[in-house]
Amino acid sequence: MEKPARFRFVISLLWTGFLLAISFMEAPLKFQAELVTLPIGLSVGRVIFAALNKVEWVLLALIVLSEILNRFQHSTPGWTVVLLAILLFQSFWLLPVLDARAVRIIEGELIPPSNTHFYYVAFEVAKLTALVLYTRLALKGFAARHGPLKVSTT
Repeated sequence: MEKPARFRFVISLLWTGFLLAISFMEAPLKFQAELVTLPIGLSVGRVIFAALNKVEWVLLALIVLSEILNRFQHSTPGWTVVLLAILLFQSFWLLPVLDARAVRIIEGELIPPSNTHFYYVAFEVAKLTALVLYTRLALKGFAARHGPLKVSTT
């Protein structure tokens, strides 16, 4: 596997792992712990999702760098644009709105329900789908140029 293709594959899988572990596992599970109150869970969530967002920007930058090094000779740049659009929307609209709501709840304010969290989850599902399709297309493009991947058992 050429280095940029291998790099793209590893980065997209790493990003997928972060997304699955944090958004789809840690986030809902922390509220099932006996001693985790809503304010504590939201406080922890604010820190974790802010960190995840920064990591996602780094991973996206690495993917873009890999595509530039490969001179965009594969079918994945469209999915990179989708990932960029999702990250922009989450970073500059959804996360700030959710963060402000969390701060208000942590401070003890009673606030009306909102669908913003459901939008965030929907965009996380869309991001996961884009990452899976990105990885699939990256591997398919590599195989078309270099033949099927061979796995060594030694």
